[in-house]
Amino acid sequence: VDTELPVLSNLADSPDPFSPSQSQTTTISYTLSEQSKILLRVYNSSGTLIRTLLNNSLRPAGSNSVIWNGKNGSNIIVPSGTYNYRLFVEDSSGNRATPYPATGSVTVL
Repeated sequence: VDTELPVLSNLADSPDPFSPSQSQTTTISYTLSEQSKILLRVYNSSGTLIRTLLNNSLRPAGSNSVIWNGKNGSNIIVPSGTYNYRLFVEDSSGNRATPYPATGSVTVL
């Protein structure tokens, strides 16, 4: 039985801030200790879900990254402001990385 928790490290985003209205994107990067399912969601300052970037997607151990183009789920550029992202990490045995979820923020210009 696998009881070892996956370890998430090096969670970061770059560039921050970025301007999707000028065709800029930001890259959210992270490192995993083992292959894990990832759920990555972006929320506005009110806590409303704006977009799901990864939906229980299996990602390998090591460095990973996801590009966000600054658009919501309807493919519309979001207003300027600070957006929070939440990264949920769970391995194949259901062990969750701590904290669950890990969080970060990025500023849209």
